[in-house]
Amino acid sequence: MKRAIVRVYLLVALFLASQSVSLRASASAQAAPEKVRIAFVGDPQIGYGDLWADYFRFNRVIDAINRSSPDLVVVPGDLVEDRSPLESWLFAKSYTKFRPTVLLTPGNHDVVDSETLEDYRSDFGPDYYTREAGPVTLLVINSETARSPEISQREFIEQWEFIELSLRKSTAQKKRPVLVTHRPPFARDEHEKSSKAGWPSETRARLLALCRSHGVDLILAGHLHTTRALQTHAGIEIRVLAGTARAFDRSPIGYEEIIFDQTSHRTKFRSIGGPPHSSPPSLPGMRDWTPRLLDFSWGHWFFTLVYLIVAFSCRNTARVASQANHPSSRSIWVTLSLLLFFFALNTQLDFDELLRSSGRVMAKAAGVSGVRHLITGTGLLIMILATIVAVTRRWRTGTPRGEIIALVALTIPSAWFILSTISHHVIEMLFAEFYWDILTLISLAVVFFVSRRSARARVAATEIAQ
Repeated sequence: MKRAIVRVYLLVALFLASQSVSLRASASAQAAPEKVRIAFVGDPQIGYGDLWADYFRFNRVIDAINRSSPDLVVVPGDLVEDRSPLESWLFAKSYTKFRPTVLLTPGNHDVVDSETLEDYRSDFGPDYYTREAGPVTLLVINSETARSPEISQREFIEQWEFIELSLRKSTAQKKRPVLVTHRPPFARDEHEKSSKAGWPSETRARLLALCRSHGVDLILAGHLHTTRALQTHAGIEIRVLAGTARAFDRSPIGYEEIIFDQTSHRTKFRSIGGPPHSSPPSLPGMRDWTPRLLDFSWGHWFFTLVYLIVAFSCRNTARVASQANHPSSRSIWVTLSLLLFFFALNTQLDFDELLRSSGRVMAKAAGVSGVRHLITGTGLLIMILATIVAVTRRWRTGTPRGEIIALVALTIPSAWFILSTISHHVIEMLFAEFYWDILTLISLAVVFFVSRRSARARVAATEIAQ
């Protein structure tokens, strides 16, 4: 009986002791503020600077973050430049190297319409969502469908309902809400005019009003390719980080470490090297004209070399045709060689960007800015019809089939130049730049082999005649 009483006493004592330890641990946990450490990365935008250099810089940042082992990583959009298969593959290859959980949101280069929105969701999952991390709730939103209903009215309405619901829920749970968006609400001042740098004034005011009423004190963004710490008039901090592809303000490559506790946050930039590609040289008022000759790119020099090789081949064929006394054939090959020399120069000096920027300035000065795309589109249609008429006439007058094929093949780089001159972003160039590059290489290969074959045929015919 005594042994049984002792056992009960020991069990009760152990239970009370364990409860006491548990209570002390709980009180200690409550006394120490819960913390979370986040790595904030600017736009990777692989393909915006130099494709492979962008890829390697982004991977250097990933390696540094993995060594630091933060709780989460935030990447606020513009994952790639043109969504080409190679750019997308390089980003996916990099993305899988992150060891911490990564929170992504799309940028204006990732989502441009309903189709690319579905592609983004298929590749990366939801484009807006919340994630609880210690004392904070990260509200990740898609600025491209929230700032305006232009892409989809339904997506616009549904995301705003989600934003309002998420902020109310965060307030009810007494979690600090932190907003993540690609485009910051504004670039300089809360009351600036609407622009592509930020949000339209109406949705900007709506977003900031919600942030004020639900205690948001920090917004993380990218898009501007500069590192800035902005503030609203109500004291909401907006941290904008330059990306790893281009930094217009010479910001160094790296990431920002943000440590959150219950009531505050601390930030520290972790530099891992010098600046990435800076903003290319441009003229005041013509920022879109950025000559590659002053901004080295392996890809552009490769195309320059290919254009020059084919141009010299056409020039040689024109010389052979002249020696064989075929002036009509000579004029075709001279025209092709001059056009190819022009495209080689354009690859370095970007005459298409110069014409586009000049046209925008002149259209604004002439008061026809609103219909400039209609004007240029009409001009493009006239040029297409004129080309069809010229090729048909050549065909009927007995121009050799090879020369007709060369003329038709060269319509690919010509179409690229014309479409780019009209406006790259408005018509989306019909399809991604990667496919244009492939088609251009095929067309140049066709012109090269046809010119070589034509030259050999002319030489052989001359030898037989002699």
